Amino acid sequence: MGSLVKRSKKYYYYYKDSSGKVHGKVISSDLATAKEFKAAQDNRFNRRRLGLPDEHIENRKWGIFKGKYCAYIKEHMRSSTEKIHLTAIRNLERLVCPVWIFDLNVETMDSFKTLRAKEVKSPTTVNIELRALKAMINRAIKWKYLPYFETSDIEYLVVEDKITFLEDDEIKKLLAASEGLFRNILLVGLYAGMRLGEVLNLEWDNLDFKSNFIKIMSKKTWKTKTGKTRIVPMHPNIRKALEPMKQQRGYVFKTSNGNKLIITDVAHRFKRLVKKAGIKYCTYHTLRHTFATHLLRKGVDIYRVSKLLGHSSVKVTEKVIV
Repeated sequence: MGSLVKRSKKYYYYYKDSSGKVHGKVISSDLATAKEFKAAQDNRFNRRRLGLPDEHIENRKWGIFKGKYCAYIKEHMRSSTEKIHLTAIRNLERLVCPVWIFDLNVETMDSFKTLRAKEVKSPTTVNIELRALKAMINRAIKWKYLPYFETSDIEYLVVEDKITFLEDDEIKKLLAASEGLFRNILLVGLYAGMRLGEVLNLEWDNLDFKSNFIKIMSKKTWKTKTGKTRIVPMHPNIRKALEPMKQQRGYVFKTSNGNKLIITDVAHRFKRLVKKAGIKYCTYHTLRHTFATHLLRKGVDIYRVSKLLGHSSVKVTEKVIV
């Protein structure tokens, strides 16, 4: 049987294999969680010693859990979010090769983080994948595939702070460098705080010029990030730009043949525009942060700003904006 040892505020589980070699793994900073893990491992050891099969051991194989989890995210997540999770899972399998669900622990995630960081330049990319894997582990815990442990012990890489919003002079530079349809796309990001995916999925019946609001809602082919509908006021600059273009139906922003614009194409064009405008760093999502920051500067309550952004809670707003 194994033993628990506390080191640097974390509990480690140590055990000997059949050859007498000692192995150890990080379990949790919580003693109750560590004891629960030890009890489960000791139970497996005793059953094997008595020649009994492990309880539900086959169901604890990584491949079985992965299949169930992939079916779950396909049903419950947007296609773009599902793609992020599947990419993270593929990279996890490629780099650390989990065999059992028990292989998903803090130590394994630290190894994944280190190896993945050597492959990609951006720590943000690694953190996005870590966030997806942490969500997967939490689901495994909820489904009782794993004993509880604190996924907060899985630490993210440090990301260098970058400009998160534009000042008034930078907004003027960006708009001066743009024109036509693309300029209108920028205006909606700046003055409605909408995500790029939300902007490109806008249809004319989502715009109410009479009541002066924009309705952001899911549809058969696309879902909002939270799955909820929200209403944002139509800024005069948006109204002035879009009302003359008003049509009965279809996408507000579309190709010449009426199809929806491709999000990656718009993002790449935006990147070129930022360079042309002479702005050091800015993504389309920066426009959303700009919208929120300027509202807060004007004294708008953060709870109101959080609702306009469609955040799940004000804590999310505080984390990314304040």
